[in-house]
Amino acid sequence: MQRETYLCTKEDLPDLIQLINDTASMYGVDLHKIGAAKLNIERLQSILGEEHPTNTDSEFFIIGYKENGVLIGFCINAFWNSLPVWNCGPYFTKLDIFDKVAAEILLLSIIKKGIEIAESRSVFSFYYISRFSKYWKRSNHMIMEQFPEYSVSEVEVLEPFTKSKYTAFSTLLGVMDGHNEKPIAILHCTKSVTYGNLNYKRNNGLHI
Repeated sequence: MQRETYLCTKEDLPDLIQLINDTASMYGVDLHKIGAAKLNIERLQSILGEEHPTNTDSEFFIIGYKENGVLIGFCINAFWNSLPVWNCGPYFTKLDIFDKVAAEILLLSIIKKGIEIAESRSVFSFYYISRFSKYWKRSNHMIMEQFPEYSVSEVEVLEPFTKSKYTAFSTLLGVMDGHNEKPIAILHCTKSVTYGNLNYKRNNGLHI
């Protein structure tokens, strides 16, 4: 199977829009009922269209994932202008949510591409929104296992129908803020300088 993770362009717009239209819900929220689907389509059209978004605190970039030339999923990401941080999400996929292996491959491929792009710009910190429970922290574990140089912390946990206390996260959630029927968490992932320094020393035969 041929897999490709790449930066989306205007040519991808019809497929991206179709994928949003085919996505019924996210975090238990009906995206079409609350208008989130429409707003995300308009955002894509603004990002990838002739006119780029203005009056925004973020610089957007879309990462797509294809299998055998077919778009399977994508993520709307953004660099924050106010801080050296980027956010991963929201992300859409046509995969069955119960196909956990395929879903993990897609998600980790998108995060890996985002990390590569961000680190090329000397940005080593990002936020990611995940389903959450005290006993189920799948995203936390996946990120730490696949990107061990990054630490993961839960900045804010939102119980069902709870709005974020923070303006930045409220903006990140958009119209979904306070509508989530499932518990979600905002994760902060940051690269450990200590980890990098230790590996550098080991790889270069230095004493620690």
